[in-house]
Amino acid sequence: TFGSDGMPEGPLVGLDYAMNRKQYKQQDLSLQEAITAYTQAGANLVGAGKERGSITEGKQANLILLDRNPFDHQSDLRHVSVVKTWYNGNTVYTL
Repeated sequence: TFGSDGMPEGPLVGLDYAMNRKQYKQQDLSLQEAITAYTQAGANLVGAGKERGSITEGKQANLILLDRNPFDHQSDLRHVSVVKTWYNGNTVYTL
């Protein structure tokens, strides 16, 4: 699992590090694997995988909207920006 508690820049910088700053070949991850480490893997670790961690009907609605598709910008993920955030189904941030 990944976390952003010790990373004030946030998860997008963490994704950038995971994808673009590998020191060893065995650290290779796909972007999908890195996103899963931030989302479903963490929810599973704390026993909440049935309630949160993926975009699935009936799960908690905590989502972000990005200014561009991160899969199209994998070499520059730290410059992808969050433009809107929903927490428990409510908008809590808009750029």
